[in-house]
Amino acid sequence: MHKTLFISLLLFTFTTWGRTPSELTLERSSVKMEAEGIEFKPFRDMQPEQIKPLRSYSFRKNSSGSASDDQPIITYNFTELWKRGQKIATYFSNHARVEFYKLNYVPPTGLNKINGEFVTQSDYDQKILPGKGDLPFITNWFKSFTGKDIKLIDKYPKLTFSFKQKWVEMSQSGNQYDFLIQARDKRLFYLHAKFSIGEEEETLEAIQYFIKQIRIGRPQEVKSTNQSNKVKPMGKVSSAYAETIKKVIQAVANTEGWWYAQTPNYVLKSNLPSKSKTFAKKIQERVEIMRSVYEKFIPPVDTIEAVSVITVPGTRKEYVEYSGAPTWSAGVWASSRRELVISQLEDRGKKEGERQMMNTLHHEAFHQYIFYALNNTSPPAWFNEGHADLFAAVKVTGSKVKVIEDGYHMRNLAPYFRSRSLSVEGLIKSSYNQFYSNVDINYSFAWSLVYFLRKGGEQYESKGYDKILGKCLTELVKTRNMDTATLAAFEGINMNEFQKDYYDFWNNKRALSKAERNVIIPK
Repeated sequence: MHKTLFISLLLFTFTTWGRTPSELTLERSSVKMEAEGIEFKPFRDMQPEQIKPLRSYSFRKNSSGSASDDQPIITYNFTELWKRGQKIATYFSNHARVEFYKLNYVPPTGLNKINGEFVTQSDYDQKILPGKGDLPFITNWFKSFTGKDIKLIDKYPKLTFSFKQKWVEMSQSGNQYDFLIQARDKRLFYLHAKFSIGEEEETLEAIQYFIKQIRIGRPQEVKSTNQSNKVKPMGKVSSAYAETIKKVIQAVANTEGWWYAQTPNYVLKSNLPSKSKTFAKKIQERVEIMRSVYEKFIPPVDTIEAVSVITVPGTRKEYVEYSGAPTWSAGVWASSRRELVISQLEDRGKKEGERQMMNTLHHEAFHQYIFYALNNTSPPAWFNEGHADLFAAVKVTGSKVKVIEDGYHMRNLAPYFRSRSLSVEGLIKSSYNQFYSNVDINYSFAWSLVYFLRKGGEQYESKGYDKILGKCLTELVKTRNMDTATLAAFEGINMNEFQKDYYDFWNNKRALSKAERNVIIPK
């Protein structure tokens, strides 16, 4: 018996359905994929697989188009970009996986590929040609998608009158089934199903019954929701913003429970429940307040057109699965995916959990901002993490922000302040891997160094400590080299004397009090 299916949307009665494993029965409630107008009943315990942003790759090209150290450009893997353009949604359980795709277009040709496989989004979009929907287009599409030649077979009577379906026959193994579905309006879809339990006859019955429950109606426009009117973008948006919105809609439109909202500089997507809509609006408002603070501290080198996605999964478990971040993290800025992900902290209580999530937002949003502000360049670990934690602990009252001491870091470093046992030179020379090898101390240490330079630097003006951070940024913009930037920042500084002054500051209540009163956020 063939193990691939071509869907001919027919009505079919299965007298043996009751023999299938209970895990392959269907849920009572339907799932809607609004952007395509598709409605179906998932198999038991199925959940949506959230679509992650594609990884981007940064290259630098000069005006002649050859590789150079100038003008960074963002590219994507050509095959990944094309397949993502066909993807609708995936639903899975421990026993079954169902993937939906749309036959939009075959891989574009005539593209200038960097290193043979990477393309820019704009060049790619210009070469897209919608498919005609005939047999040559279909076979070409499947060959490109699966790498296999296929046959379309009329194998069953009608399962439904909503659409036509055929088996897609290709060489394969296991309980895997593939269908081509044609809606009444001629749209073409590819349904791929894989089962890990059940005999072939049982799984075949299950997938046919699944198809029988599918309904295909008109596509629906997906609009933003849980939107804060205080920070809603106004007027025409940049091409980069429009591109980001398009990708976010693709990610949430056909994934049950997910939604998105917009601000002038960010796009938030989440599956937070409706009871959390007030908090969702606070996130939108707070990140824009912090963005204005970052810009005052470190103005961008050029106008920032890129827009970051903020993703807030509904549970801690979903965060870990989605982000792939270390288990100890509460948030992560993934520059290669152009996405900031924040974790729910259900075990902290509602009020405390939301407070800590906001602190994490302040921290990770700084990483995102500084990357774009420095033209897709990351600062040294001590500078980056030190500033991120400086902003994590700020006091926010309405739209007013005040940089304050971080109580946790102060307690964590107290014994080291007294013993003067940490090496400032060792910290500033640490790579990111070295920095993260001792997160319990290094986050606090980096925060204390940046706080000392930002809030206490004016007390050491004669020694040039107040110029260190500025010199670091100037050299970083010039060379894009983190090690060189650190060397330039501390050039001419006696490190033994600097370390002594650093410890004297943290052990002197009068110096700390003076620093506390120092308002450093520019007006």
